[in-house]
Amino acid sequence: MYTTTLTIQLIFPENSDDTDKGKTNRIPYQCIIMPRRVEINKIDTNEVLSFEVFDLKGEKLASFEGEESFCTYIFTLTQPVQIRFQLEEFELVGNIYP
Repeated sequence: MYTTTLTIQLIFPENSDDTDKGKTNRIPYQCIIMPRRVEINKIDTNEVLSFEVFDLKGEKLASFEGEESFCTYIFTLTQPVQIRFQLEEFELVGNIYP
């Protein structure tokens, strides 16, 4: 089984009601992407609203509501990308270098 492990950061949006709004929390979260699912320590992937993929210049390449289609897409990539997992209160961001 092929997996990709990366460290992602927690980013609170500006419009967050939390006292952390606009703040970046750089505590590492381990993310393992498998052919059909994603595992993130301390995060339930059912809470992820969208799985997004960007090139390293910031241009959106793809967006998925489900983790299985996201995983299928990730395993076809041959170039480095940034991934963003959108949750209700924050987003998780990290890079993948295949």
